[in-house]
Amino acid sequence: DPVPSRATTCWSTDFSSIRKIPFTRTNTLLVPAPNNPRDYFNLFVSEDYLQKIVDCSNRYAENLKNLSNQFQSRITQWKSLTLEELKIFIGLLLHTSTAKMNRVVDYWKIHRLYKSVFPQYMSRNRFQLILRCLYFVDVQKNADHIDKCKLAIDNFNNVMESIYYPCKHLSVGESMILWHGRLIFPQCIKGRRHKYGIKLFVLAEPNGTILKTHILASTMDVISGKGHAERRV
Repeated sequence: DPVPSRATTCWSTDFSSIRKIPFTRTNTLLVPAPNNPRDYFNLFVSEDYLQKIVDCSNRYAENLKNLSNQFQSRITQWKSLTLEELKIFIGLLLHTSTAKMNRVVDYWKIHRLYKSVFPQYMSRNRFQLILRCLYFVDVQKNADHIDKCKLAIDNFNNVMESIYYPCKHLSVGESMILWHGRLIFPQCIKGRRHKYGIKLFVLAEPNGTILKTHILASTMDVISGKGHAERRV
């Protein structure tokens, strides 16, 4: 039998034989440029995406309501969430970052030192009920902890792919979302100001524009360990 020959290919520092593929396009929006912040928001948060959240939240709330054995529990007062009501809820939630108070209930205090616009749009109990029942996955599915945010991650990745063409130079980096609550998949990045939280791998441009993101759910993730950046690409 013939003896198989060994490979003779070796590394070389001569790049003259490598064919250069020119990058002829520039980074640009693939859709008309929005005129105001609300239009930018609507690019990522479409009506269909919000309707999925409404449907998932209503099913989850009904499930909690059926499981509740306390007559005076607030969940027994649940009424179906609507699309317009969810938009108001998101607007109020975003406003909490500009008008900061120590507790959520402080936004509904009637004292002159706590005067806010929140009571004009939604009651305190309704806001807290929606916050409790906000859900991003079908409650009928046997979803794990990462599936609960998969809808939001997939929506962002799909939208960025459809509305934006990136530049030539891209990089894969690590990012950390600070998290103070309970978390089943905490991660740690040493040397960072915020060491513990939710770890993300992001594909980004030099100016910081994020094109795609992936949550590292655990050390058993398919892209964790040595060479994780290469596998993610």
